Amino acid sequence: LHPDCIEDRLREGPAFRPVVERMRRSRFVPRVVGLLLVVVGVLVLGTVGGYWGYRTWAISNLDRYDKEPGSAPVAPSLSLVALLQANADSSPPVWLRIPRIGVDSAVEEVGTEWKEAVYQWVVPDYNVGHPREGIHPGQVGNSVVWGHMSTPVERKGSVFRRLPEVDAGDEVYVDTSRFRYVYRVSEVKVVTPEKVNVMEESREPILTLITCVPDWVYSHRLVVTAQLVKVDPLG
Repeated sequence: LHPDCIEDRLREGPAFRPVVERMRRSRFVPRVVGLLLVVVGVLVLGTVGGYWGYRTWAISNLDRYDKEPGSAPVAPSLSLVALLQANADSSPPVWLRIPRIGVDSAVEEVGTEWKEAVYQWVVPDYNVGHPREGIHPGQVGNSVVWGHMSTPVERKGSVFRRLPEVDAGDEVYVDTSRFRYVYRVSEVKVVTPEKVNVMEESREPILTLITCVPDWVYSHRLVVTAQLVKVDPLG
């Protein structure tokens, strides 16, 4: 029955009315489905296009994370280095605080895992991570820690979400079971993932904090370097 004949058939009698109603419904459903598919397609394209637009902008503006030191970094005094050697504190870090940006987290000792065809350091879901075989705060050298900036898909935490807000001069507190180590931020910079030299040894007692940037993209690494300025016994 051709749609143009619907009105004619209705005039001929009620026997055709069920047939006509079925025809109307059979045309209505495909139209609704087609409209929904168009709306979903527009939303998907808009989301993908918006993300890639943000990604391009975020990567092209990575220099906004770099912070110029407020003053020249102060090397730790010989007495401070001697104190570390005298204390002989080889215990791992257990807690980390950065009061100005609200970071207050346990520190987990972590190892490596086979991921994406390479060995990678494990990043704790919710806490700060520290390599199990790495330099501890009570030792002269580069003590490295890291944490997630955000995990929108896995929803595993964002302990270092505000790390990009740190400035030169901010203090970082790291506790072991015996001492509290006070560091002062001296440099904030962005590097590509292959720049592993930021984790290399140092002749000075320093702390390096690492997270992924930009948020939602994670193509680069934010590296915060802080120098040891004070050691306080706990308990």
